[in-house]
This record gives sequence, C-alpha cells and structure tokens, in this order.
Amino acid sequence: MMICFYCLVDCSGSMTEANGIGLAKEAMLLFIRSLPVGSHFNIIRFGSNFDILFKDEILTAVYNEQTAKKAVDLTRSMEADFGGTELLQPLNHLKTHPPIRGRSRQIFLLTDGEISNTNEVRYLSILEILLLLSFR
Repeated sequence: MMICFYCLVDCSGSMTEANGIGLAKEAMLLFIRSLPVGSHFNIIRFGSNFDILFKDEILTAVYNEQTAKKAVDLTRSMEADFGGTELLQPLNHLKTHPPIRGRSRQIFLLTDGEISNTNEVRYLSILEILLLLSFR
C-alpha cells in the first residue's frame, strides 16, 4: 500500500507570535528532506483560506528532485499572511478528495493551536477523520 503524505501548515496571522512561522518552516524543511524518494506528497497552507501546492486531480505529486525543489521554495517563501486560523476548509477538501485506490494518507498538522473554528472542527466526527486517512 502506497502512503500519500500531506502537511497542513498554519500560515495564519497568529503564527507571527513566538516565531511560529519560522519554526513551521524549519519543520517543513525537515519533513521535505525526510520523504522517501518516489513517495507521493503535498503541502496545504491554511488560514482564512487555503492553498494547495500540487493542484492535480489526485492532490499529490511524486517526490523527486523537481517536486522537492518546488516544496522547498514554497516553504522558504511562507509567511503568516493567511488571516485567521480556520482548519475545517482544508480538512473538508481532503475529505471530498479521497485517496485513489491502493493508497492511504498520513496527515501532518503544523499549527500554533489557535484554531478559530474549533467547534466546527470538533463536529467533524471521528468517522469522517478516519475517512480522511482511509485506505482505498
């Protein structure tokens, strides 16, 4: 079974405090360097909205020299400029775009924990969260 790695990175305004965005960048660079060659991955930045690095229909790219460079370039340019901290939108996007058959997901969340829509995220049931990680 192939694993698709997703890193959801908080780029909200609160990440300016205590060098949150700087620490997230360091963690992201480690994440990128630690991926196995040939694995599938993506980076999703979020705040009041969200942005996906690789926007193809399967929401991942094969990890190679070219895609790693794109991920590193994005990481180095990240700022805490996405407004509020709303996690539900990117989670719902992943839920509505399940992994293709034969793949599973590992989702890494980098945030300072100041999520503004925690009630909505809490209502995303355990079953729905398991579907995000589901095997196809």
